[in-house]
Amino acid sequence: MNIVKMTLLATTLMVGYTSIPNSIAATQGSLNPTSSGSFEVSLTIPERLQVTGLEDIDFGTFVSGDFNYDYPLCVYSNTPTARYGVTVTGDGAGGAYTLTNGTDTIPYVVYWNETAGTTTGEMVLTAGTKLGNRSNANQQSYTCATGGDSANIHIWIQDADMRGVTNGTYTGTMTVLVDPA
Repeated sequence: MNIVKMTLLATTLMVGYTSIPNSIAATQGSLNPTSSGSFEVSLTIPERLQVTGLEDIDFGTFVSGDFNYDYPLCVYSNTPTARYGVTVTGDGAGGAYTLTNGTDTIPYVVYWNETAGTTTGEMVLTAGTKLGNRSNANQQSYTCATGGDSANIHIWIQDADMRGVTNGTYTGTMTVLVDPA
């Protein structure tokens, strides 16, 4: 019975064992007036992405006309290509971009641009769908403190969608996910 337990324990420990890739055997010094040995030191830096610079938006009080709000933000990547994908979801049904007062719902449109500070060249985002192969991520600073912002987001609420809904304060939440292209 002890042999079975010991075999099971040894098998369990072997399954959990992971070898270090690319390692070389350390060399030991010899017993002499001086002695020298060597060993390898390694470190793996995983791919890192970060989005910062997001801000709450308060459109104020609706009187008439469309509401547009666009602003630059930071997408950082430590990859050599500076490429990333972006997926933006709202908190409406199925991830839709909507604002609600608890009774009525107002849809809105979201655009993405891989160039900060401009709407020229922006692309409309489909809620919950990845827009892949974006470029121009900041590679100098994960907060874009050096090198500047690297993307632009634009929110558009149409006048027609704000008319005919009940009064109240309408709110919603968007989530921006950046991941490898």
